[in-house]
Amino acid sequence: MWGKPNCLGTFCADRPLASYFPLMNDSGALFFVLIAGLAGMMTLVYVPLRFFLTATARSRRLQLLQRIRKLRYELGQPLDETSSD
Repeated sequence: MWGKPNCLGTFCADRPLASYFPLMNDSGALFFVLIAGLAGMMTLVYVPLRFFLTATARSRRLQLLQRIRKLRYELGQPLDETSSD
């Protein structure tokens, strides 16, 4: 018959649902789940931390640049010669 997945029907028809999950008893699958969970937790910590550190570094750079511009402007101005004796 055209249009019907015959191989899928013959593959799934004879197996009970519990027979699809015997591999979770294998230590390799448990190791994979633990490593995947650890990677997920590391991502949840790293991404916000990276955004925070990037934002604060940019803020510090901007403040330093503004301070340099202010000092350059002040150095370009003539000195006040009003000294008190």
